[in-house]
Amino acid sequence: MLMLRKNFRTKLMVMGSLIMIAGGTAAAAGSNVPEASFDLDGSHYDVVDGMLLQGPSRGVQKAVQRVYDPEFYVKNFAQDGNQLVRLGNDGQKYPVKPDLNEGFENAKSIVDLIGLERGWTDFTLLGPASRSAGEYSALRQRILRGKSTFLDNRVEPSSERAHSGLTSLRTYSVASNGDMQLTKASLGSSLFHFKKGEHFWYSAWYFLEKGRPWSLVDLESTFLDQGGGMRLMLTDDLRPFFQLKWPSRPEYRAEAPDDTVLRSGVWTHIKVHFLLSEGADGVAQLWIDDHLTIDAKGQTLPVAKIVYDSLEVGNTANPPKTETVLFIDDIKASHQQVN
Repeated sequence: MLMLRKNFRTKLMVMGSLIMIAGGTAAAAGSNVPEASFDLDGSHYDVVDGMLLQGPSRGVQKAVQRVYDPEFYVKNFAQDGNQLVRLGNDGQKYPVKPDLNEGFENAKSIVDLIGLERGWTDFTLLGPASRSAGEYSALRQRILRGKSTFLDNRVEPSSERAHSGLTSLRTYSVASNGDMQLTKASLGSSLFHFKKGEHFWYSAWYFLEKGRPWSLVDLESTFLDQGGGMRLMLTDDLRPFFQLKWPSRPEYRAEAPDDTVLRSGVWTHIKVHFLLSEGADGVAQLWIDDHLTIDAKGQTLPVAKIVYDSLEVGNTANPPKTETVLFIDDIKASHQQVN
């Protein structure tokens, strides 16, 4: 497995409207322009140089906590000649991917997908048999070393179905017993680099065989704890919407009337476009089977200085007590428009 650095983790808890206060140092506001601002539960918050400040922008603000390390970028990215690289904690330099084009052909197992050739760096199996980050990380390492098989959830190439060619990605999430808030069965890469002012395009074909996933695509930043970023989510009746994983939680939905849903039992084409901005000039668009379902403007980047470096696809969030089988094929991700 590629050994990428994730050497800074904050204490920001992004769960509904909860922010866990971790400090109480007073800070004078107004000396720096906020990188991001939002109002939550009757309080105003600014982010300045990676620090979350509470209080009016033109008054004395309380330092709540550091939400990202201002030096994260230089610790994790470098220019190696003409190539932008990701610095690993093993001392290696991993080329950043300008784009992704994956049809899952010529892959017999999950081991065949992980590595520089295809660009996938990890997979997540959060379920009853691996209930914490430590447990599913250890399980992932055992699977990649040939020391274990899947215990419950599965992420693997499959010849059961394919949109094109002979193979697709099959993600399977078991039904939890209800004491887990969610489960996951997803494939990911931390070799991307999307920053403010740039475009993110994504295209893939989905076949929902069973269940009702909550989330299909996560474009996130490992600069932030819990990977803040844009997510393509589904309501319980499979209507799509976007949500920015950030304390203010802006959402972008189809304008009524629009009855577009992720259909079960057929291949469905999904295309996503974001213009990245921490302000109101960001763009969030979604096409389903060439129908423009969501066309919205608003915040699509938590903080101006961070970079989206992580892409997670599959059943990225599965509701409790729900068994889900989801196939994905012909994935494309790029700075340029894709079909």
